[in-house]
This record gives sequence, C-alpha cells and structure tokens, in this order.
Amino acid sequence: MTPSDQAALIHRWISTLRTEPPSYPRCTGQLHTESGFCPLGVLADLYISDHPSHSSWKRLGEEFVLKVNYQEFSASLPRWLTPRDLQEQIVTANDDPSASLSWPEIAQKIESYFSILLAAYPEHLARRVESAQLGNNCGPRLSTPFPK
Repeated sequence: MTPSDQAALIHRWISTLRTEPPSYPRCTGQLHTESGFCPLGVLADLYISDHPSHSSWKRLGEEFVLKVNYQEFSASLPRWLTPRDLQEQIVTANDDPSASLSWPEIAQKIESYFSILLAAYPEHLARRVESAQLGNNCGPRLSTPFPK
C-alpha cells in the first residue's frame, strides 16, 4: 500500500464515519460482529473492499477477524493501516461509555490526528508507512493524543 493509497483509504474512512444516517451499524468491543462494526472495523471493511484477493473477514464464533494474506487481526489492525496509538484512542472513544462519541465526532478526531502528524512529521510519517510495508520496525511510537 503506497502512502497515496493509504491517504485515499483514510479519507474514505473519515467520509464513511461522517455519513448520516450511518452506512454501518455500530458495535463495541470487536472490529466486527453480527450486529455491526467499530470504527476500526469500518476501516478494515473498506480495505477489504479495495483488496479482496488477499483480505477478507473470517468468522470466529460471534465475531469476525480481519484476515490479510495469512495473518489474522481481531482486536487491532496492522500498524501499516493506521498507527497503533490512534487505534487505542479510537477504541476508547468508541467503547468507553464515559467518552460516548458519535462516529462523526470520531471522524473529526481522526482527521485532526492525521493533519497534526502530517504537519509535524511529514517525512517521518512517510518513512513509517514505507517501513511498515517492508515489515521493518517502525521506530519510536508517536504519541499524539486526540486534540481537545
């Protein structure tokens, strides 16, 4: 996945989360269940629609796991799809009853996160994407929290 492909996917993800009424039913605790998707599950589903030859959902009991080539992801996504620290923040925003953010609010936070990263670390972010695609260690984790 090239950086421009990743940027296009992130843009579609943000747009999908902003859709009213939502185009995906919502769930918590898993990427995808029979009843719906979490915001990360929506990103995974969009990725699958772009790459059906090597990615799919695999049913595992009441949940579905993302299968990419020979790897399976149930609680998080591959780091080359979206940074791990952002994933943790999205899980909290979606699953924590005290946060209780709507999907459009989560979409706004995702957009802010990427605009901050791109403004502050454009070369570093490009290297992280390329490194993750090659299976290398992506270096130190950026800890850019959701802007308030």
